[in-house]
Amino acid sequence: MAASPKEQKWNASDSKSFIEQIDRLQLPKRQESRRQIYLGEKIHCYLRNKTKTREVDIIDMSSKGIAVIAPPKQATWLSPSLNLNIDFELGVSDFSIPAHLANISEITLQGKKYERFGIIFDLKHFKDKESFHQSIGQDYVAIKAPIKPLVWCYDPFFFNEVVIFDVQGASAKGLELSYSARCKSLFPNRPLTLQISIPGKNQFTVEVKNSDLQFNSKGSSVHIFVEYLGDHRTFSEAMSQYLVMFGENATPATLRKHSFPIGDLSQAISLSFQNTPLPTGPKQHLIPCDFAPLLSKSQQQAKRPGRHVLAKLGPNLAASFTLSFVDKEEESLILELDNHNIKTGSYPRTVEIIDFLISEHCSMVELLIPLVQNIVRIAVQAQYSFLSLEASRKIKPVLEKIGFKELGSSVRRSRAETEPDHYHLMALDIKRIVLNSHKEIDEGIWKSIYQNIYSFLKRQMKMEMAHREKNSKII
Repeated sequence: MAASPKEQKWNASDSKSFIEQIDRLQLPKRQESRRQIYLGEKIHCYLRNKTKTREVDIIDMSSKGIAVIAPPKQATWLSPSLNLNIDFELGVSDFSIPAHLANISEITLQGKKYERFGIIFDLKHFKDKESFHQSIGQDYVAIKAPIKPLVWCYDPFFFNEVVIFDVQGASAKGLELSYSARCKSLFPNRPLTLQISIPGKNQFTVEVKNSDLQFNSKGSSVHIFVEYLGDHRTFSEAMSQYLVMFGENATPATLRKHSFPIGDLSQAISLSFQNTPLPTGPKQHLIPCDFAPLLSKSQQQAKRPGRHVLAKLGPNLAASFTLSFVDKEEESLILELDNHNIKTGSYPRTVEIIDFLISEHCSMVELLIPLVQNIVRIAVQAQYSFLSLEASRKIKPVLEKIGFKELGSSVRRSRAETEPDHYHLMALDIKRIVLNSHKEIDEGIWKSIYQNIYSFLKRQMKMEMAHREKNSKII
C-alpha cells in the first residue's frame, strides 16, 4: 500500500531531481482565485461608456475581471450587462480594457456602505491549449527545451513586485508566456516592459502589450500572448537564433516563411567530423550550391582523402562538405579533380573545401558567415594559413568582400541541370585577413566575422613566440 504524502520522506540519495520528488508528493497547490485589495492601497481605475466616466476603487481582481466600489447612488448610470471601457492610469503607461458589467450588489467596508460592481473583461478565453495556439497563428513555434530565456518584469500595481514568466512559445508577432495564477494584475491590453535574457546573448528590454488571448492550465498557471511594440528587430533576430537551436521543428526556412527576422546564426551552428561522407538522396534534402560546388565522385582514388564534415543548425542538418588538409600542391583534391591552370609551386599550404551540399531548408545567406568562421577556426588550430575552394561567379563578389582572392584560374562546366558557368579557384590568406594589418576588408565586416578568431590567433602567436624563445635559450 502506497504511503500517504505525510508519510513520504525526502530521500537525498534519490536519483530524481528535488523538483520531481516534490511533484511526486502530490501536495496541494497553493493559489487564490482572486486577489483582495484594501482601500488603503488606493488602486483606482475609470469606468467609461460613450457619454459618462466615473472614477472607482478596485477592491479585488483576477485574470478575468475586477470588482470596484463607489458610494451609493453616485454611479446610477451603471447597469448589468452594460458594455464599457476600464481606463487605467499607471503613470508609466496608460491602457484601456473593453469589458461588461456582470452584477451590482451592496457591500460594507470600514463601516461604510458602497455599491459593488462586478466587471468581466472581454477576453478570448480558451479551454484547451491547441485552440489557444491556433488563435496565435500558423507561425507559432513551441519551446519545450529545458534551456529557456529568462523573462521578468516589474508590476507597478503592487510596489514594483517582480513577475517571473516561463516562455512557452514564440511567433513573429510576440511570445506565449505563462505565469503563476496567483498573479492577478496582468490585464489584457496592458503594456509591459519585459527584461529578457536569451542564453548566450545579452539581456534585452522589450516593450510588449498583453493581448486578449488567455488559457488557464489546470488552474496552476495562466498562459497569455504578448505582442511586440516598437522596434524589436535586434531581439527578434536573437530569438530566431535561439529557436533554430531549441524551437520545435524550427529551421531558418520555416522561420523565414513565417516572417521571423533571421540574423546571426554563429551560435546555432555546430560541426562534426564523420568517417564516411553522408549519402545523398531525397531523405537528406541536400543540394549543391554556388559555394564550393566541386563534387568528387570517388575520393578513394584521391591521393589524400579529406575529412567529411556535417554542419547542423540546432538539431537539424544544414550542410555537409569535405575538408582536405593539403601540405603540397600534388595533394590538392581541387587541382586533381578539376583542370585549373595555375603556376607550378604557387598553390599554398591550405585547407580545401569541396563536396559542399546545403539543406533545402537553409539559405547560404545565413549559413555563409558562421561556416567560414568555423572552418577558419579549424584551419588556425591545425596551423594552416590558407583556405581554398571553388566558387561560382554569383558568389565570387561576396567572398571577395570577406577576404577571399582569386588565384588566377577558372573553369567552365555545368552543374546538375543548370547552364554552364565559370567556377573560380579562390583562397583566403587567413593570417593576413584575420590580423587585418593591411585593412583589406571593411572594418565592420572584419569585426562581425574575424574579431573573435583574431583574439585566438594572437594568443597562439604569443605562445609560439614564447616556445621559440625557450628553445633558443636551451640551445
